Amino acid sequence: MTVGRLSEPFAVSAPAISRHLRVLEMAGLVTRSVDRQWRICTLELDNLKAARAWLDRVVHTGT
Repeated sequence: MTVGRLSEPFAVSAPAISRHLRVLEMAGLVTRSVDRQWRICTLELDNLKAARAWLDRVVHTGT
């Protein structure tokens, strides 16, 4: 999905969206690429599943 489309539902500035995406990218949860004039974000599903499993474990067991 393009960064512009991702940001549409949020009342947040473009620089703030970019910062949030950079954090997600550094965490390995998304990848960003450029296709001509578009900035594309792709979810990294395996990493999201691993993060979800970790969160479930922390929430349910406290460890």
